[in-house]
Amino acid sequence: SVPPVCSGAPTAGTATASSTLACLSQNINLSLTGAVAASGLIYQWQSSPDNTTWNSIPSATLASAVVTQTATTYYQCVVTCTNSATSSTATSVQVAQNQFYNCYCVTTPGTSNTVDNIVNFTLTNSLGSILNQASSSVAPNFISYNNTPLDLVQGSASNTVAITMGSDVTQFGAAWLDFNRNGLYEASENIGLSPTSVAGGAIVTYTFAVPAGASLGTTRIRVRGGSDAIYTTDACATSAYGET
Repeated sequence: SVPPVCSGAPTAGTATASSTLACLSQNINLSLTGAVAASGLIYQWQSSPDNTTWNSIPSATLASAVVTQTATTYYQCVVTCTNSATSSTATSVQVAQNQFYNCYCVTTPGTSNTVDNIVNFTLTNSLGSILNQASSSVAPNFISYNNTPLDLVQGSASNTVAITMGSDVTQFGAAWLDFNRNGLYEASENIGLSPTSVAGGAIVTYTFAVPAGASLGTTRIRVRGGSDAIYTTDACATSAYGET
């Protein structure tokens, strides 16, 4: 059925978000609950850093909108009835900004076992300091460690990653470092990729440079090994075997 024509000040309802804790580049779907259903309505979504000063979001002129953000933001929608030239504003919703280190994708090997894995991982910086991390082969073969950070120098070229592979006869490895600290392991941040397999127990070493413009502060490195097939530069891709 056709909704009635709006009259008076429309009921704008409450703004809702598909997520109230967002990562960089994450699409956030905004919508209204409790809003009047009528024809002749105009919608304008707005954003604010403090729930006080509001700015209209270009092209967000429907009852729903899709946005991304880089900091904690409030959203509201101004609903106007063209027939009466009056407006109402929906109750705002806050979407907090998640820390970038909580936003990395989780990889999933198709099969977990005790031979297609990483036995040990070593990161050595240009100053000769070493971060050493023994790993495991426990399903689902995705493990996140919070080590004491190792300093890497902007512009340094003689840093190395060494991966000790599991005992399976076919082992591939790869590594990424989030130089710009945006919560993504981009293809340009791939610092090592094995073009050929190595035998079980072998150590694969990658030498990499730190960009001169790398962001300062603590970040994360991703190490993958134990795959029976060569990894791609997609740090999030599923592999048939292996550990991340």
